[in-house]
Amino acid sequence: FILILSAFPKKELFGLGDSVAPTTEEINNVRIVFEQGGRNVESVSYELWEQRAESRSELDAVPWWQFSRLKGDLTSICELGYEAPYIQRGDYYRNWRWVVPASELAEGDVILKVMSKRKVRFAEFTSSASTFDTSTE
Repeated sequence: FILILSAFPKKELFGLGDSVAPTTEEINNVRIVFEQGGRNVESVSYELWEQRAESRSELDAVPWWQFSRLKGDLTSICELGYEAPYIQRGDYYRNWRWVVPASELAEGDVILKVMSKRKVRFAEFTSSASTFDTSTE
């Protein structure tokens, strides 16, 4: 699994006034667990890439696959290697993680839970459909 976590600035009510810089605690200090059939399976994860930017669109344009073992399969012949800015500025943060279960998962539905200090985020993957649902508790 590729897990992408972001922290963006908060706007004041109705988008008026200054924005408030985000805290990165909710994307950096996380515990990732797979749940299947009422059983929790710990995960092993490592950070592929982390970046700070001045806009969300800058982060959306980062070719994260170039930092993974999928680079050879997903990078086109004409695509240049990504070079991050020397000095990263801005209040938009994102990190990309490669996540795998620490032990074998059985066939069937699985829930990926991302737990941090203030919230639990989860994505449910069903074996009967190719869609997934992401939610926050």
